[in-house]
Formats: sequence, C-alpha cells, structure tokens
Amino acid sequence: GPASGGLPKGKTNALTVDLAAPSGWSLQGAIDAFQNGHRIRRRPMKVTSAQFPEASVLGFIMGAGAFTLGTQAGQSAHKLGAFNSLAVGVTTVWGILQAFFGSKANPWRQGVKVELFTGDDGTPFEHSGNGDPARRQFLLASTLERFPAGFRPFGDLGAGLKLAVLDQTKRRNLMILTAAAIGKKVSNLRERGFHQSAVSRFEMEIEGQIILDGEAFPEGRYVVEPGPELEFVAP
Repeated sequence: GPASGGLPKGKTNALTVDLAAPSGWSLQGAIDAFQNGHRIRRRPMKVTSAQFPEASVLGFIMGAGAFTLGTQAGQSAHKLGAFNSLAVGVTTVWGILQAFFGSKANPWRQGVKVELFTGDDGTPFEHSGNGDPARRQFLLASTLERFPAGFRPFGDLGAGLKLAVLDQTKRRNLMILTAAAIGKKVSNLRERGFHQSAVSRFEMEIEGQIILDGEAFPEGRYVVEPGPELEFVAP
C-alpha cells in the first residue's frame, strides 16, 4: 500500500517518536519527506476479541493493569496542559508514587487478574512467584522500537512483538524496576518479577480494561499477533 506519514499531534505521539519525527514537524515537512525522506516499515499489532473474532483492530501500544490507570492519569495531565513526553513522565512518576506508598489494597499495587499464553502452542507466560500468580501489576505490549521520555520497557529487544510484564512485587523492588524500564542495567530482573519477552503471538484472558493506542476496550479474551506491514515516511 501507499506510504503514510505521522505528525506529532495527539496523546503521547509514541509512533512519531519511533519514526524519529521532529517535534515541530509540519504537514509540509511530511509532504516533503515523501520526496526526499526515507521509509520506515512497522507492523502494528492485530488485536482480536474471542467474543467477536470477525472484528480486529490494529494498534502499536497495548497495556493493562497500572498501564490502564496510568493512561487515565495521563489524560488528566493533558487537561492540566501537560502533553507529549511530559505527560508520559507525569504518568510514570504518579504511578511510582502510588505503587510505592500505597497499601496492598491500592489498585496500582493490586494489578489486574489475567491469564497469559504465548506462541502457537499457548505456553503459559512465566511468573516469578512474587505475589498473587493470578494477577499482574503491569502489562505492556508493542511492536515499536523507541518510546517517549527515554522509556525502554523492553530493554534491548528490537523489532517485532514484545511483552513487558510486572508481577506483583515487593515495594523495595519498585525503584530498581523503574530504573530497568528506562534502560538501566539491572540484574535478576525475572526473579524480581519483571519479564521482557519477544513473542510471535499471545492470548490473554483479562478481568479489566485494556488500552490500545489510548482507547479503552472491555475485559475478555484477546488474541494479539503481528498485523500487516505498513510503510511510513520519515525525515
């Protein structure tokens, strides 16, 4: 299909960050890039509900648990005038404070009840043994390679479908795991409850909302796999 272009508008502009589009990139700049820029190929995720298998949606960032709560907080940050990478930073700091100082009853620490299965054979996703094995504090999936605000939730994993999953974890691990999420080298991540994994596909049965590119979808069973390859223009 034809190449597409993206402008740095909207909620967190994660796609334009991944495409290395400058913050001041204009429509004219995008048009010029069709002639003089280069092409970047990305495959969005294809997300299909088991309840409505004939209807699939495409998106680049999907999350649940604290990610859902963070998106709601991020939307509040937008209303306060924070936007772009600043909104991501505000959301991250708020989430850390909630998880660090909150009680076990705090929804930021409780996480969401979810079953995860990866690959064509439906292998159950690993769990560290920390906290309730039926719940995950945070779940993020994406096919993007770069993120706003220096966020590196997938570590050194590159192209393709990736998962970053945080089990319910001890309070003392949270700051260490936050350092890992911005690319710092941290030992024993899996033992601490933070999993970074490249997968061919995954399924999940979740008892809470998921967020796909800023839009909320209801609880249920979903299949997530790579979608069609799209071509974008970049400066």
